[in-house]
Amino acid sequence: MLGLASSLTVPYTRVFWDYYAMQFDGTDEAIEYDAAATQFDKDVGTVSAWVTVPTTTTTRMVFGVRVDSNNFIQMFYHAGTNQFRATYKGGGSSKALSTSSPAMENSGQVHHVAMTWDTTADEVKLWVDGVERDDASNLPTISGTFSTFYVGQKANNTGYWSGTINDFAVWDSVQDVSRIYNSSHGSVTNGRPNDETQHKPKIYLTFEEGGGETVKDTGTYGRGASMENTPEYIKDTITNPSTE
Repeated sequence: MLGLASSLTVPYTRVFWDYYAMQFDGTDEAIEYDAAATQFDKDVGTVSAWVTVPTTTTTRMVFGVRVDSNNFIQMFYHAGTNQFRATYKGGGSSKALSTSSPAMENSGQVHHVAMTWDTTADEVKLWVDGVERDDASNLPTISGTFSTFYVGQKANNTGYWSGTINDFAVWDSVQDVSRIYNSSHGSVTNGRPNDETQHKPKIYLTFEEGGGETVKDTGTYGRGASMENTPEYIKDTITNPSTE
C-alpha cells in the first residue's frame, strides 16, 4: 500500500486509492488561487479536504478565503489548544467552531476535515472524519466580494500549513459530509466526488499532477492554481482512520 513520506500507520480497512498529495513545509509554501475566490458562495457551501497534522507549535491553515479581515471563511489547526477549528466571519462578527476529537496532531493518520454553511438554514458546521463535531447559528452577514483565496495559508501570508493536504473541494451547496468520508457508501468513486450522486464541485484540486508549478482545477471553474514557493507532491493513500 502506498504511504505518506513518514510511513503512516493505518488501523482501518476502508481505503481508496489516490496517488499524490501536496506536502507543505510550514514556512512559506501554499497554493494561491485568487482567481477562484469568487466561486465561493458566502451564503451556502461546503469545503472538504484530507490532511495530516505533524507536531506543531504554530496555528496552521487548511484554507482561507476573504474579502478583508472582517469578512472571511477559514479552517485551521490551532496548536495552542490542539483543536481543529473553523471560522465564518462577516461584518467583524464571527462564528468560531472547534473540536479536540479526534486527536489529530502527530497521529500518523490522514484525517478528513470539512465545514458547511447555510445562511438560510442559519447554521455553520464543522466535521472531522465524517462526524459533525461542532455547529453554530445566528450567522453574521459577509459583506463584499471574496477576492483572496489560498490553500495552505490564511490568505494574508500567515499560518502556513505543515503536513499534507489532498483532494481539496468546494461546493456552492451543503453536501452530505459523512458520505464524502465514507467512500464505500457511494458519494465518492475511487476517491473522487461522484457526479451522479452529488453535483460537481466548483473547485476541485486533486493534486494528481505529480509535478509542475500549476495545480489543475478539475471542478466546474476549471482553471489553474499557482504554487507559492513550490510545495512538494508526494505519494499518498487516503484513509478513513477514525470513528471517534
